[in-house]
Amino acid sequence: MTAEIAIINRSAVTLATDSAVTLTVRSAEKIYNAADKLFELSDVDPIGIMIYNNLDFMGVDLEVAIKEFRRKVATVSYASVFEAAEAFFHYLTSDASTAPDDEMQREHIRVLLHPLLREINTVVVQAMRREFHGKYELVDFSALWTDTLQSLISDLEAIEPSGCFEGVSDTDLLNTYSDVIDEEIKRNFGHASLDDSHRDLLRRACGLALHRDEYSDSSTGIVFAGFGAGELSPSLVAYQVDGVISNRLKRKQIERVVTNRKEVTGEIIPFAQRDMVDRFLYGIDPMFERGIEQYLKMQMETVGIALVDSLPRTSRETKEALNQNVGAAVALALRIWRQRMMPAVKAEFVREVQDMIFLMPKQELAELAKELVNLTSVKRKFSSGKESVGGPIDVAVISRTDGFVWVQRKHYFEPNLNPGYFHRKYGSAHA
Repeated sequence: MTAEIAIINRSAVTLATDSAVTLTVRSAEKIYNAADKLFELSDVDPIGIMIYNNLDFMGVDLEVAIKEFRRKVATVSYASVFEAAEAFFHYLTSDASTAPDDEMQREHIRVLLHPLLREINTVVVQAMRREFHGKYELVDFSALWTDTLQSLISDLEAIEPSGCFEGVSDTDLLNTYSDVIDEEIKRNFGHASLDDSHRDLLRRACGLALHRDEYSDSSTGIVFAGFGAGELSPSLVAYQVDGVISNRLKRKQIERVVTNRKEVTGEIIPFAQRDMVDRFLYGIDPMFERGIEQYLKMQMETVGIALVDSLPRTSRETKEALNQNVGAAVALALRIWRQRMMPAVKAEFVREVQDMIFLMPKQELAELAKELVNLTSVKRKFSSGKESVGGPIDVAVISRTDGFVWVQRKHYFEPNLNPGYFHRKYGSAHA
């Protein structure tokens, strides 16, 4: 994982990222602190791009893809950041060097389905253990399989289809990749005694998982920010991308900010690991917020049930009805807490920071972005768990007048020992 920050106001946008990357080889994980995740997207327009989570696109290093895109469109200008993002996605899926062929797409399907089927296997095994525990009569394992799979399918059906699959149904995907799906089912459930109805349900679940707007752990986050040729104020657009399926790039827009002269705009936008930034912005950790809600729910239900039980001369039917009313009242109170009270409190807390960001000069924007990434890095370093945020912090400020400017940037080599690199790249022997 990683920690990345974008801070935007009406005059500039700052991008900052750590350098940690987690590599998994044969189930063993290794964390390195030297990955590049922040790049200049265009030589014409001041636009930057950040990537996180999976730094690979269908077997192509995204750093290479970004720099090749920049080279191939060296003289092309884009009216907006959004237009530049669309051009980059078109390049990924159409250029001969990056577009995945059918076999690569089929291999990608295998990568996506393996964790899904493994999770299904785990859920079924746990359900079997619960049913079998403490029972001496026979358990209907076939019915258990059916109920578990149908429940999963119902959950998947409730999710909206991915926008990239307009005109393509989950059945179409199931038919296109039926052999791959059957191979993965056999690989994950070859030991199980499945009948044809169970295999059909597994196939249905696989088709839905590919088709729905759900994204795998191997998806990539991509952030575009800066100024298009027609933009006097900066804009930002971010996507989650999960490879190419049936020649469609599976992606969804997760963030879009467009500044203008009419509105007071100042925003801090965290990506990937955002818990420490949320604490800074809202004054509360998301996990702590969920803990408070769970505690309130438990206490209100306990008090309500105790009051109902203490009522004298009340029939059991009346008490059951009152307990149902207690449950409805608790649900309503929590919904008000979640949808009205907490957003209002957090909005008031964050307003002080956003008001200052609106007026903040470029150097201070860069310093704030750097410190927010560093805050997450320090938390990961001195707490239990993997140190998944760390290494040097890269920071760039993008403005209309100065363009894309590196404020802090690491090199894997000593710049003073490599004047030829800067001469080849910039026509100068100096860093």
